[in-house]
This record gives sequence, C-alpha cells and structure tokens, in this order.
Amino acid sequence: MGAGQPVRVLMLLAGEFAFDARVQRSARSLAAHGYDITVAARAGDDERPFDVAGYRVLEVPIRARPKKRKGQARTDERLREQPSALADRALPAGPGHEYDEAWGPLLQRERPDVVHLHDHYGLRVAVTVLRGSARLIYDAHEYSLGKRVTPRRREALAAYLREYVPAVDAFVTVSSAAANAFAGQVRLPAPAIVVHNTPSLRDQKAAPYALRTAVGIDRRTPLLVYHGVLTKQRRLETVFGALVQLPMVHLALIINGSGASALRETAAQMGLRERVHFLPPVPHDSLVSLVRDADVAVLPLERYGNGDVALPNKLFEYLHAEVPMVVSDSPQIAGFVRAHALGEVALLHEGAWARAIERVLTNPGAYAGEPSARRRLRREWSWEAQEPRLLEVYERLARSGRQSSAAAPPA
Repeated sequence: MGAGQPVRVLMLLAGEFAFDARVQRSARSLAAHGYDITVAARAGDDERPFDVAGYRVLEVPIRARPKKRKGQARTDERLREQPSALADRALPAGPGHEYDEAWGPLLQRERPDVVHLHDHYGLRVAVTVLRGSARLIYDAHEYSLGKRVTPRRREALAAYLREYVPAVDAFVTVSSAAANAFAGQVRLPAPAIVVHNTPSLRDQKAAPYALRTAVGIDRRTPLLVYHGVLTKQRRLETVFGALVQLPMVHLALIINGSGASALRETAAQMGLRERVHFLPPVPHDSLVSLVRDADVAVLPLERYGNGDVALPNKLFEYLHAEVPMVVSDSPQIAGFVRAHALGEVALLHEGAWARAIERVLTNPGAYAGEPSARRRLRREWSWEAQEPRLLEVYERLARSGRQSSAAAPPA
C-alpha cells in the first residue's frame, strides 16, 4: 500500500456475480472512493473479464476436485513447502477446497494489497498464499455454522474456521446477531464490523417490466410478491397453502437461480397454476421499483440457526418499496417488523399465514406509518448509512499497511 498509489483490492466470490447485491454494492462504493477493485467470481467454462461501473470483474471457472483414491499419498508438510507452485498441487482437503486451485494462482498473479473474501470459501488458500503479504478481510454473508448440515460437516467447518479466521485482519458480517453467533464459536481477530445488506437510495433504478402487467392482473386484484433464491428453509409451500384459503389472491415469484420448476409443479398440484406467477429476475438495483407494485411482500422462513440471526436483503428491499410484509417468526426478522410496525408475523402454518395476509390486505394503512418517520427509517437502513462502516475498515487496513511498510527494512 504505497503512498500515492491506489489500493489494489481483489474480492473473491464463490457464487455468481450477477446475483450478489452485497458484492456489487461494496465494489461500487470502494471504486467510487479511489480503490482499484477486481472481483473474481464463479464462472462456467471460460475465464471472462469485463468492466462494471468503475471496476473489473473476472469470472473464473471453479471445478470440483475429484475425490482422492484410497491410499493416495498426501502430506500437509509437503504440500505447504512451495506456495508459488499452487497451480500444480492442492492444499489439504476441507470446506471449499475446489477454490484452492482456481484462486491460488489468481492471488499470486494479481498481487493485491487487500483481499476481500466473501464467505468462507477460499479462506484457507488466501491465508496460506498471502502469508501476511496483503491485508485479508473475511466478509461472512451468513452464519455458516448455523446452516442445516450433518454434525460431521458442521464440525469440519468449525475446525476450519477456528484454524484460519484468527489469521484475517478484519471480520465483517451482516447483523449483530450473526456477529455474536460467530464470536461464540470462533476466535475473531478483532470485534466484528456489521455492514447490513441494505438497498442504496441513490442507485435505485426503474424495473425492466411492470409487475402487474407481467402477471396480467389489474389494481383491484390482491397481489403478493416474493423475490430471491430458493432453499429448503424458504417455505413458499406455506404461502401456497394460504393462497388455497384466499381464492382471490395472486402471488408473483421472482426467483434467482434454480428450483423454480419443482415449485411450479407444487403450485399446479395445489390448484394454483393460474394464481402463482413465475417472473424473470431483475438486477438488484431494480428490485425496489419492481416489488412496489404489490400489495403484500412475503418472507416465509423456517426456524434454524442461520435464519434466526439473519436480516436478509429482501427485508430491507420490502421496506424501501413501502410494501407491508408478512414474515415468519425468525427472531431478528420478526423483531424488526414488529419494532417498526411494518406488517404481520405468522408462525409457519398455512392457516396462520392466511389470516395474517388477510389482515394486511383488509387494512394496509395500518402499516404505512407516519411519512417522515418512514423516510428516516429508510435512510437509517440504506446502503448510504452502511457504506461508511465498510470504508472505515479499508482505511484502517490502509493505515496499518502504510505503517508496516514504513517500519520494514529495505529489501
């Protein structure tokens, strides 16, 4: 981090760049403040670089490594002897090991000043290859130890995090509850910095299509909306069951990624083919404009470790869209909705959801709030309010990097 030179940042993302709003907002903010940003994200077969809003995106193929044959030799000592030869060998097996061979050569080639690792995939390779040559930020998008996996996999991940997290320079996560959960399981290098997943006020764009036009209904027809990825914990079948009891209500689903076909089949089996509508995903900065056309936004989520500490993107996008919500009783989500009178909380049961949806549809004004108070709430929970926290992390690391460089003897 030489004086007068832009700080070179390499962000590592295990998922697809197009669907990660947090990475895009972070990269855009840092680039606007003079940082030289490259985002390395998961790609299909080919390495594809392109530029976005002042920074570079490099999509890198990530290929799962074949399982080792029984009796195949592997010693950690030998594998760690020559970090420069990372492209030609593998690091010890563990969570996310398929990222070692893709990201090891990339780290050596790019020679960044800061590596910003999004989630734990690649944590080992970053620690092992960098060895203090760059500052390392671990940005936990979710509480990975609270996900539903086998006890064996959870313990393997816990051991992995306990070994490598203490070596990072900064630990960032998405909520105070997630920070506390991590701190109870892993020794953090310093107190966690919380940067919430909130929409930008200045960067909101018009939606590429109108929600009700795409669904084919008018303003008099009640419309629910859900957007996001599909997981087993996001129980949209419960909302389907509520719709069976609410024969005039429609549901628009804006699904990122896979899983829509199975959900479409479930809707058809429940007699909802004409009232559950599957719509194409839109860029994250268009979501607020898109969902604003609905009457009620829904967020059904099972109770489990990661969900219980989550404050997900869609919660704040619904807030910014000024659409009343019905959410499940996950503590952080439910607490936020109740504290600000944004909608109804329902146990994950079809009857409870039907009644909650009906209450909101019958009296939507009860959740509108006083206009100036709602504006303050949206400003408080906006990316503009979160951005300074991220920039402070980078400035602190830049200061420590300059001090380290000044103190180091000449080569």
